[in-house]
Amino acid sequence: GDGKTLLGSSQDNVVIDGSGLGVSAITATGNFTLQGISVANANTPGSGGGLSATTPGTNITLIDALLANNHADVDGGAIYIQAGTLTGSNVTFNNNSATGNGGAIFNSLSIVNLQDVVIETSSATLGGAIFNDAGSQLFIGNQDTCSNAPADINSPVANLISNNTATGVAGAILVNGTVVIGETRFTENSAPSGGVFAGGGGSLAIDCSIFDANDASAGSGGAINKDNFSIDTSLFEDNYAADSGGAFMGASGTISRSVFRLNLAATSGGAVFSDAPLTSDRNIYANNRANYGGAIATDFESSGLIDSTDDTFTGNTARVDGGAVLARDADLDIDHGFFQANSAGDGESMIAGRGGAVYSNQL
Repeated sequence: GDGKTLLGSSQDNVVIDGSGLGVSAITATGNFTLQGISVANANTPGSGGGLSATTPGTNITLIDALLANNHADVDGGAIYIQAGTLTGSNVTFNNNSATGNGGAIFNSLSIVNLQDVVIETSSATLGGAIFNDAGSQLFIGNQDTCSNAPADINSPVANLISNNTATGVAGAILVNGTVVIGETRFTENSAPSGGVFAGGGGSLAIDCSIFDANDASAGSGGAINKDNFSIDTSLFEDNYAADSGGAFMGASGTISRSVFRLNLAATSGGAVFSDAPLTSDRNIYANNRANYGGAIATDFESSGLIDSTDDTFTGNTARVDGGAVLARDADLDIDHGFFQANSAGDGESMIAGRGGAVYSNQL
């Protein structure tokens, strides 16, 4: 590092190969720029297989770069950055891994800003692609770029995060600090809980993004399992949770102008499950399925409110109760809602079901 710029002709032609070194391929101790270069095959017993930057105030810039097949026995398979900044443009992370957390990136007390990024087939214990620690900031893509949710999963977006896995939670990104996402597709990410996002702290803001075919294989939140959130103009399609919240599980936030379709939860909330206050505004819920609450389900002892305004519910199915919405031991306020062809019950299993559109034991 030490303030240097490494400039290559292209990431295909210039490769820093860390094979057999037993340390990080690059250790940055000062401002550092990497352009037109690949960093590959490094394996470190510590953190930051491809690049380690732990000197406070270090600014890292990546342009037209590839980080592939790097591994860290601790955290940050490709990059570990602490108390600095990381800016990336047209960067691909492929098949990086960490035995600990953050298969591609571990962000500790830093600001990370990624544009035109691909992160794929990374793996870790927590945060298969990225671990964003408390006090850290992560920005991917631009926000406020669309007035409606993407029309389908193949709509053009600037960033792709796919096929990442975590053995703990957060198949793609562990959220403990601030995370802001725009213009990004998340597809086929998986973890036991929180197929894409999970975390116990910080905040999550998403807009103009696509979540499809993500899964929580043993828990809740097929795409997202996170409190303190805002979601706007995004598409959630064909996500799965083995417990609740086929696409989303969370509390204390707002979902607006988004589309949830063909999501499945094995227990409650085919699209959304919330156990504390939730605002749903101008969303479309279509053809989602669960045992309870085909589209939305909540279960808490009147400690908050589910507030639905101008939402559309069509073709959602609950095997037991609440074809579209189930509010159990919760306050429910639906204003100007549209309900069509939702259903509850399972004739083949002789389950009568209650509330083809809405079931609430507080009404």
